[in-house]
Amino acid sequence: MHLTVHSSFGVILGAIATSTYAASPNQMVCNNTVIARIPPQLGGPANPLFVDTPRGYFSGLWFETYSSDNDSAIRNVELISVYNVTADTTTDLTSYQLVGNCSHIYTIYATDADSPTQDDNYPLHLPGTNITVIDDVIAYGVDTNCHRYYVDYGPAPTPGLVIASQVQSGPTQKTLGEIKKALKNLGDSDIAALAKAIKQIPDDGTRTGLQGVNCGQACMLNQNAPNGTCPTATGY
Repeated sequence: MHLTVHSSFGVILGAIATSTYAASPNQMVCNNTVIARIPPQLGGPANPLFVDTPRGYFSGLWFETYSSDNDSAIRNVELISVYNVTADTTTDLTSYQLVGNCSHIYTIYATDADSPTQDDNYPLHLPGTNITVIDDVIAYGVDTNCHRYYVDYGPAPTPGLVIASQVQSGPTQKTLGEIKKALKNLGDSDIAALAKAIKQIPDDGTRTGLQGVNCGQACMLNQNAPNGTCPTATGY
């Protein structure tokens, strides 16, 4: 599962499937093979070469490093995703800062009860709101430095792509080129245009080495969102 914040503060959300899986993440080969497909929400046909992401693929810390958004209002975007095998549920905590002098860390918290009937395409709910959004893992793989990445496609607030990686610098440049090529080769003009528009999300290093976000009640009810002022309190 993964949650992606767009710079216009809309949300693109998604979750991993629990039905069929490729090899475990640690067994994936470090190469430039990009596993990609046209997402179901665009009416894409079933792709026999697209295998659901491996169990536990999204668990852990991720950095959102590239986006097709034209707005550059956010920076330093991190995601912590936790999959509960027993309950078959996932929770996502995305945290980010705004570009400018405000150092406050904003959060988006999401939950999902995974379904075995869908293919990397799930509804994800934001507690404290009436928001439930579906998005897709459109591509994933392991870069030439053996770090996992995924490409997320979502319809809200406008169609967009986000690339997340296990490392702050994102996929290697060689792999980034292969990702863009694979997306273009899907043959969908909208996806090709979004792939062409991909650019780096600002990461100025100010969060490097900082303690992780402690998600309290306000955070879990999604009350820690931008409101036009810079909060002085440090709690979430």
